[in-house]
Amino acid sequence: MLLRRVFLGFGLLLLGCSADSVDEREPTLDTIGVFVARSEPGGGYKLHRVLYALRLQTDDTSLFITTYSGIARTLDDARARARSGPLPVDVDVQVVSQRQFASVPYEIVWFRSLTPDERKRVQ
Repeated sequence: MLLRRVFLGFGLLLLGCSADSVDEREPTLDTIGVFVARSEPGGGYKLHRVLYALRLQTDDTSLFITTYSGIARTLDDARARARSGPLPVDVDVQVVSQRQFASVPYEIVWFRSLTPDERKRVQ
């Protein structure tokens, strides 16, 4: 009886850990909640946040983004700003073509779920 409980407990433990082996998809430009550092013509990076992605019947996606104030000097600086908490907002919401947005060099620097306030911007 004790041996059966040990095997049952071990089996449940293995099932509980199975999610750890699942590969999570890397965030992409159309992943809701990503912070994107986009190269600026004068140097540095402007930080944006994807609030919503609307896939159209064409081969493009409309991105609803927030643009933050200021310019990060480096990608590491942009990453640190994205993780730092509330940022000053330059543009609350604007809609851009993913294809057009991606025509300028960019990098996804962080991801987190949207806050209730961020979700309200696109409702």
